[in-house]
Amino acid sequence: LSVVSSPSEKSMKKIAEMIKQHTKIVVGGAHVSAMPESFSSIADAVVIGYGEIGILKVIKEGRRGIIIEPADINKFPVPERAKLDYRKYVMNIEGLKTATLITSRGCPFNCVFCASHERRVQFRDPESVRGELKELKREGYEAVYILDENFCIKPDHFNAITSLMKEEGMKYRIEMRTNDVTEDRAAKLKDTGCIYVALGLESGDNKIL
Repeated sequence: LSVVSSPSEKSMKKIAEMIKQHTKIVVGGAHVSAMPESFSSIADAVVIGYGEIGILKVIKEGRRGIIIEPADINKFPVPERAKLDYRKYVMNIEGLKTATLITSRGCPFNCVFCASHERRVQFRDPESVRGELKELKREGYEAVYILDENFCIKPDHFNAITSLMKEEGMKYRIEMRTNDVTEDRAAKLKDTGCIYVALGLESGDNKIL
């Protein structure tokens, strides 16, 4: 079960109670990463943080309880999207067939209202990203939604990824902080194929933040 926010805690617990006699209960998500004890009495396993390694520990080793396993994004293979029926997962940007992609994980900032739980930022090897883009193009994708929490956090990485997006001819969407917006970055994004930028406008009043 994915408990992505605290308001869903009660409904997820109801579901867990309904099915626990028939299956093991494994939970993860932003809520349990912040408050793992809230599900420790009902779940067989509570996976904190990124779950790729943790869920393998549950499946292959039968691990139980609260599980914290660090993950290195440069050790993960490219997702085997060919095993999915794409018709069930429709996404588009400006009418272009779109896939999701990450080039980094984590955020160094400590905003109290944010669910990001890792202050250490990991960056993918740009050539690994290029390889995934080439595979996506073979599958007929025309754009990618880059899900990095803060795409502009490292100038060298920003420059490398935007350059290869242009070289591969892939349109893309990103997310970034408003205080990272500059004319030079905006021009680079536009020139390299970025067609959508999501900005975190949490409030118009700094006192509320």
